[in-house]
Amino acid sequence: MSITYRGQAAAAALGLTIDTLRRSADDAGLKVERKQTGASSTRVFRPADLFSIARWRATHHGPAPAKRAVMAVWNPKGGIGKTTLAGNLAVALALQGLRVLVVDLDFQGSLTLGFGYDSELTLEEAKAQGRPEDDVIEYHLGHLLPGADERQPLARVIKKPWGEMGPHLVPADLMLDIVDYRLLVETLSGAQSDLALTKWIAEGRAGKTPGCDLSIYDAILFDCPPSKNRLTRAALLASDAVVSPVNFEHYSTKALSYLAIVLNEMVEHYGRCPELMILGNEHDPQRVRSSMHVAAIAAQYGDALLAQTVRRSEDFPRALDSEPKAPLLLARPTSAAADDVRAVARLISARLGLFTAKGGSRTVEPQHVA
Repeated sequence: MSITYRGQAAAAALGLTIDTLRRSADDAGLKVERKQTGASSTRVFRPADLFSIARWRATHHGPAPAKRAVMAVWNPKGGIGKTTLAGNLAVALALQGLRVLVVDLDFQGSLTLGFGYDSELTLEEAKAQGRPEDDVIEYHLGHLLPGADERQPLARVIKKPWGEMGPHLVPADLMLDIVDYRLLVETLSGAQSDLALTKWIAEGRAGKTPGCDLSIYDAILFDCPPSKNRLTRAALLASDAVVSPVNFEHYSTKALSYLAIVLNEMVEHYGRCPELMILGNEHDPQRVRSSMHVAAIAAQYGDALLAQTVRRSEDFPRALDSEPKAPLLLARPTSAAADDVRAVARLISARLGLFTAKGGSRTVEPQHVA
């Protein structure tokens, strides 16, 4: 079973009118499946079609991708929708026409599962179930970093659940925990393991790592586990921004205070830290407690609090339970909560300057690797 859309849902996913959607598909030379309904036929779009249209529009109509960025999604408090946000944000950025690489850093692999891959599935089980071998998770980020026992090219590690133009995934499984131990060993031996991901990205963008070209990606997104392990710290240091979801109903002042302490420590030790972007998640403006927390965070953290929130919606868990599994923006693109996430993605893109008007040129960022 695969996800399909009629015109209205496909247009909603891309933020287009149905007429513009059809013209864009035709102009892009996209061969969209047609389903016969009586005497007439109707276009049936798939997620890969949507991402192809988004990319074509970005490169032909603008705004065009202008600057590369690295983001981390993290909050030290668990159970607040962090992974759900990371998966949907990756999809939203790709639906803007960006090339996106999302990296699952949680060895439990929740984001990997949300993208349709069960890290527990073995090759034998896949064959027995008639599933493609590509559904099996064999590698994770640890196989891309220097020092890996079985270092692999990027093409063998990433998964492309929704085609070439959709978000690419570096999956996770339980063995990813070994990477954190490896970074600890490197630290004890005197190496700056905190900069491991900073160096990996810089060298991958500069073409210095054979088989691992990261220059094709406009946005790299890390989904970090709640714990502040060495891999999380390395991801934060490698990032231009950290998006921290906050549940207004169960707001934890300690979680944000701890995050602020971590970022301040980075400034003290490395002279930099990612820009903090706080996102109000599961927001219900009708609840007094929720509104009070909005005011409190705004007073303490100012512009770090994004103006757009994501409403409380049962559509998120329903999307996670759907088959095939997919983030809300693909499973239910007409949901009001999906509108919220798309608006958040546009805000983040604007803050980071990811787009320029048609005819502009891409910004080339200097690479600093310690």
